[in-house]
Amino acid sequence: MKNISGETKFFIGIILSIVFYLQKASVPHLVEYTFDKNDKLILLTPSKQTHRTIRVIGIAGELFFAAVDLFQNTIQKIIKEPDVKVIIFRLQNIYNVDASICLSILKINDFLKASSRYLLISGVTPEVYDIFQRSGVIKQLGSENVILCSEEKPQESTLKAFNRAKNLINI
Repeated sequence: MKNISGETKFFIGIILSIVFYLQKASVPHLVEYTFDKNDKLILLTPSKQTHRTIRVIGIAGELFFAAVDLFQNTIQKIIKEPDVKVIIFRLQNIYNVDASICLSILKINDFLKASSRYLLISGVTPEVYDIFQRSGVIKQLGSENVILCSEEKPQESTLKAFNRAKNLINI
């Protein structure tokens, strides 16, 4: 490295920083929720997870091209379960939604629709709603299936989606 100029070392450092950032940011945090008898959203621990017809998947972090594979593989495992009739994505804490994630959501929706199942999305910020609108997600899912979040009542949109899911499958 003695013969490498300072400018080249600088650019190598920038490239390495970008690679490490993308690697770290490409891992969205996925958790599962349910509602208790008082309609309060609660986190499910892996030991409490049973086969349910309505699955509420909380997604947090960066949702962009580098996260697509992990996102899609994780969701594919869930939607292959025969008991699942409705998937609700809770997007309350996501950042940087891009076209690749929108395409992934559309593919998941197509897969679910083909087997007479549903995809709902809750906790959507106005910025994410605009991206979904421009990418065709709203048109394909239907605006009634994409529920905006409320800063005053952060769990309300997910409860609305959960109640909509129950109506869709007649529970």
